Amino acid sequence: MNEAQVKEIEKKVNELMDVGRTDGYLSLTAGGKFSEKKRNIQAIEIGKKLNDIGGMDAMRLAGIAIRQFLGDTKARELEYCWDGIGSWRG
Repeated sequence: MNEAQVKEIEKKVNELMDVGRTDGYLSLTAGGKFSEKKRNIQAIEIGKKLNDIGGMDAMRLAGIAIRQFLGDTKARELEYCWDGIGSWRG
């Protein structure tokens, strides 16, 4: 990864942390910020962007950061939220 990619990944990880802190990655109901599968739409878009930038490596780094800063429960929710992005399986 080049320097520009690393900076973009850092930016997306920060956005992802904000989503996890405020809205969460999963919901009990669909609608609004959540897809019909009750997954956070913004988190899905961030996951797709990370996959575009650096594939599974970028997504794994983001997952590690979420686990470190928001805990195991949020990290597991994110894994489920991202199921099906690239080769990610939650």
